[in-house]
Amino acid sequence: MDLKVIFPNRNIRQVERLNSLSSNKIFRVSFSDPDGDVIIKSFPEDYKERMKKEIDILRILERHKIPSPKLLLIDYDKMMIVESFLKGKTLLDIMLQKDTSDSMMKMVGRELKKIHNIKDSELWQDTKQIITNKDEWLFSVIRRNELNLNDIKNQKIVNILPIERIKKYLEEFVVELKKSEIFLCPIHGDFNPANILIENSHITGILDFENHRIAHNLNELGIIYYWFKFYSKEHFFQILLDGYSKNINKKIIEGYYLMQIIGALSFLIKNELDKKAVLRLKEMLNEFILNME
Repeated sequence: MDLKVIFPNRNIRQVERLNSLSSNKIFRVSFSDPDGDVIIKSFPEDYKERMKKEIDILRILERHKIPSPKLLLIDYDKMMIVESFLKGKTLLDIMLQKDTSDSMMKMVGRELKKIHNIKDSELWQDTKQIITNKDEWLFSVIRRNELNLNDIKNQKIVNILPIERIKKYLEEFVVELKKSEIFLCPIHGDFNPANILIENSHITGILDFENHRIAHNLNELGIIYYWFKFYSKEHFFQILLDGYSKNINKKIIEGYYLMQIIGALSFLIKNELDKKAVLRLKEMLNEFILNME
């Protein structure tokens, strides 16, 4: 990648490769002039459709005034896009530094609601598993529960008795889902506090839409609850909910939260990843099981 060709009129000061779990190569390019740093994403050659989808989603986010990187350059020949670099601390860092306000958390909840209300939903569809109605969603939930329970049984994450109790809880959760109205919408898919940037009490960016999909809005809230619990900051979650909506079925959120714990545990153990995170998730699962009594 010849950066002098891409930025012929700017003096490049530093190029830093950023850590990423995705297949993309991501770089932060800093310049000597004050016009602002940029992010370069380089996609594998066979990722043209994924690259196009990311471009389309960034355009939709901008159209709906959702804080996200701005597209500065698109090059399909080089399989590369250039985005604006967004300033700010992550919400996670702010929470860990105990510098969080109620108004900030409510603001995050309101921005999440804006994402869920986006109507350009076809771009969020997973072509391998298109979800268009409640029955299809219920089938996907039941199937995921079957796979997750089988995994934690095979990996001996918990003994047989808790597995049966978890299975019963998830069956009751599905019954509750069937009785409820399900709002299927575009979701971020990983609304982790580490993916939210804040500067001067304003959200400057919501990052990493790689796990975007069509799903139940409360599924997203269950994932968010999982992250807040993981970082032991669950008391902020209720404030976020107040910004999102006053009428939320918390029992359903808890069911999705349990699904997220089991799915994450299974993934980390099967792939021999992050033993510290596995221990934390086992603590969270044991706490959930104790609270079921």
